[in-house]
Amino acid sequence: MSPTFDVVELATTYANKSAQDILKLAFAEFGDELWISFSGAEDVVLVDMAWKLNKNVKVFSLDTGAPTGPTFTVPRLGAGLAFSPDGRLLAAGIAGEGDAPSTGHVRVWSVADSGEAALLAVPSTGADAIAFSPDGRWLAAGPVVFDASGWRPAVQLPSGHTGDAAWIAALAFGPDPTGALALLLATNDGVLLRVDPDPATWLGQACAYAGRDLTPAQWQTYLPGRPYRQVCPS
Repeated sequence: MSPTFDVVELATTYANKSAQDILKLAFAEFGDELWISFSGAEDVVLVDMAWKLNKNVKVFSLDTGAPTGPTFTVPRLGAGLAFSPDGRLLAAGIAGEGDAPSTGHVRVWSVADSGEAALLAVPSTGADAIAFSPDGRWLAAGPVVFDASGWRPAVQLPSGHTGDAAWIAALAFGPDPTGALALLLATNDGVLLRVDPDPATWLGQACAYAGRDLTPAQWQTYLPGRPYRQVCPS
């Protein structure tokens, strides 16, 4: 028998509740029988939110009334799952196992046909937190930022200050105080870091912060075997 509701009372009770709270109520009442309508890229946040609450959530197309397809089979799913901003790609973290417990992967699919767009190697904890930048240019997966135009690793992020015990538990892109794109990451040991995801800007920032170039001794320490040269503008 379907549950009955006092719509007026629910509207009053949940008027200032979050979307997560409303979804939790829906799952509490309907469980795995809950269906969510999907009409395009603007709904991917809702679908992602619902999936994190209940992996058995069902989705149907608002345009056709049919279940959305295709489906995706993900072995050893990590905690990370993210849609690209345009809704065309789905990235899922895959935890390491067996002979390579410290190595995980991020699998990227085309939502339109379920074809695999990329299989990216990351540390196993990279399966825990995944995020696309708002413009879709970058995909952050744990401690690695990939250039989504060719899926090349662009940045290796720090992972905390407690050695092997720390991992990146959450990621989010957003503007910094100047309006520039920044990547915020939180580690399991309570460290919050802000990182510029574009490596092209790192050199200028490092030179501005240091106020000088590397000395020959520093060059040999950090870049052994490479000919010394000036890297900061005069």
